[in-house]
Amino acid sequence: MAPPTEIKAAGSNVAAPSASSSQPLRPPQHSSASSSSSAAPPPLQLDYKQCLQDLAKKLNIVLPEYETIRDRSSEVPMYRSTVLVDGMSFTSEITLSTRKAAEQDIARVAFENLSKKVKDHGCALVCENTAFAKSALDEYAAKLNTRPTYNTVKLEGPPPCFEYSVIFDGTKYTGDTAKDKS
Repeated sequence: MAPPTEIKAAGSNVAAPSASSSQPLRPPQHSSASSSSSAAPPPLQLDYKQCLQDLAKKLNIVLPEYETIRDRSSEVPMYRSTVLVDGMSFTSEITLSTRKAAEQDIARVAFENLSKKVKDHGCALVCENTAFAKSALDEYAAKLNTRPTYNTVKLEGPPPCFEYSVIFDGTKYTGDTAKDKS
């Protein structure tokens, strides 16, 4: 087994990763006269540790392992994290004020790198960033105090095929058919 590759990454503000855009994911906009009286939903803040965990499960690789150390060179507690995933080690070059922030920041870096690796090497994901998309939708729904409804239907035919859909905020979204239920 080859030693892990170490990648040093500078931290930055957390933003939703996307293959086509650097804009955060947002739900579809609905025009409704009754919505003007309600406050806008909170901005989407992703749990990158969960996204990375979901992606690792989807790719059938060992789950990420974190090591966070406290930088004792300053009076204020500051933390630096390292995550080991898929044989690669990612270490933040910056320190952050909380352990959680340090781990989220390095999880973001690892998630973006692993997603890029999957995209560049054509790994067998059914749909690009599906683990991320489901996790992001579930988190957003929780902030809106609602739940998406997921549905899987086995289609008739000699090769087994499945169709997936999700109902969110009264709108049904249907994905492409797939050969397995993963």
